[in-house]
Amino acid sequence: MRMYSLFEITRLKKMTSAAAALLLAGCASLSPDAGFKDVEKLTAARLEQRVQWNRTSDGEQAAAVLTQTLLAQPLTADAAVQIAFLNNRSLQATYGELGISEADVVSAGRLANPIVSSQRWSKGASFKSEIGIEFNFLSLLLLPKKLQMLKANFEYTKLRVGDAVVKIAADTRAQYYRTLAAQQTSALQQAIVTSAEAAAELAARQYNAGNLSLKKQSRHQVYYADTLSQFARTQQQAFGEREKLNRYMGLWGTRTDWRLPDQLPQVPGVRPRNDNLEALALEQRLDVQAAKQEVEVVTQSLGITNVTRFVETLMVGWGVLSESNEARRFGPSIAFELPIFDQGTGRVARENVRLRQSAERLADAAINARSEVREKYNDLLAAYDQVAHLQGSSVPLRRKILAQTQLLYNGMLEGAYDLLESYRESTLAGQSVIDAVKDYWIAQAELERAVGGRLPAAAALAKIPAAVSAKPTLGQDASRATNAVTPGNPHSH
Repeated sequence: MRMYSLFEITRLKKMTSAAAALLLAGCASLSPDAGFKDVEKLTAARLEQRVQWNRTSDGEQAAAVLTQTLLAQPLTADAAVQIAFLNNRSLQATYGELGISEADVVSAGRLANPIVSSQRWSKGASFKSEIGIEFNFLSLLLLPKKLQMLKANFEYTKLRVGDAVVKIAADTRAQYYRTLAAQQTSALQQAIVTSAEAAAELAARQYNAGNLSLKKQSRHQVYYADTLSQFARTQQQAFGEREKLNRYMGLWGTRTDWRLPDQLPQVPGVRPRNDNLEALALEQRLDVQAAKQEVEVVTQSLGITNVTRFVETLMVGWGVLSESNEARRFGPSIAFELPIFDQGTGRVARENVRLRQSAERLADAAINARSEVREKYNDLLAAYDQVAHLQGSSVPLRRKILAQTQLLYNGMLEGAYDLLESYRESTLAGQSVIDAVKDYWIAQAELERAVGGRLPAAAALAKIPAAVSAKPTLGQDASRATNAVTPGNPHSH
């Protein structure tokens, strides 16, 4: 039996390793979900709602059924976010980045195709032909490094896609509160129109009876006209905000006929407080993690560039030479570039600049994250304090004034105009509450985006469904004042 030398054994091992690499490279294939399950895990740790990539007809059908179920009830902020996850086309297109990035990984895991060349020369009956096959051997040596780099880029893509999901959730939630506030404002403005109409009608009766001057009667008519104009603007704004929410949710056609609750949710009774949100943001924000991953990707790309800066192509092959009246000759071939004119200086410099850029972007992302957390947390506290001030001071005082005016009106010590003016002022105070409550919920949605997802328990605020009462009511006697005051009535002074 033949004995193998140490050199031959070592060579055999290298050949076996190369063959294994070839086999593994050939087995690389696309996954069923293109890494979407990893995105699901990332978002599940930060959001309550479930993401879905509608890549099949069954997925689209399931999304349609769930959307219809959610729209059958008055729309909540959580339902709006879930519908956006199911139907927002921009978000669905973003998921496609996963498939593109994974395809790059699969392509990098496969060997480059060999190159076949053929030449033939002939002169009369004589001929000479050469057939060769060549393979870029350097691509085989660099395959593990390129595969590692593109896998790192795939992870970077997952982080960016997850960050897009978190941002869509925050934007949809904030727009929901803008839409609901606009609807509530429109309803409140309609109440002001009703009050102004009653005052204008009363003024017209008194003017016709000779109990009111033309100047005062015209003043009431102008105010009524102005309130109608303001009401039209609030209706237009409410429609615009509703359409913006439709765009976030990806709804069109009959699906846009959804309903909202009557009023904004009540602000919790405890002032939010949390002192560790900056650290949470740096740990939880996916854009910061993506910036870190980008540094890793560029670092690996720089490593490959350093290896190939002098020679990017090393072709090895085998050829067959045929000549007339001669036996065929076989032999190996090798071809490589000579680094005479381009020694890769520019490519290395470019990758170094990219690395510096990615490092700066990482630092910028961290600085911005900290700043955004401080800003949005301050907005949340300011909005909370404003709501507390209005509900604890301004609104109760306005209602007290309205109640006292009703008593004076019942005692014929003040007229209907005084009562209607008190009602209008109390209604405007209610509008201030609506604005403040809206600002509070928007600030919380934006704070959640700033920290990259869920707030910690100390800062997470329960969404109490009880409504904020912002609309004052007239007493029974005061209500009659809008239609029962006749010319000459002593209440009409």
